[in-house]
Amino acid sequence: MKPRLLLVEDTFALRVAVAASLRNAGYDVVAVGSAEEAQDEAARVAPALVILDWMLPGQATATNLLRRLSVGKRDFLVDGEHVVSYRV
Repeated sequence: MKPRLLLVEDTFALRVAVAASLRNAGYDVVAVGSAEEAQDEAARVAPALVILDWMLPGQATATNLLRRLSVGKRDFLVDGEHVVSYRV
C-alpha cells in the first residue's frame, strides 16, 4: 500500500504540480486548497504525512490547523513556507 500524503496548498498551479510530482514518486496524494478542507480530509484519510503551506488565506490559518493536527502523536518540521507533519 502506498503511503498517503495530505498536501495543503492554496495556489492551484503549485498544488497540482506538487501533487503530480509526489504521485510520480509513488505516493497516494490527497490535495486540498484550504485549512478547512485539510481538517476534514485529515480526519477522513488519516495521512501518514501532511505537507502544509504556511501562508494559507482565510480565518482557518495554517497555525490554527497545525494546532488541531498536533493532537496525538505527531512531529513537525518547519521549512520556510511549508510545514511537514508526520506520525511517529
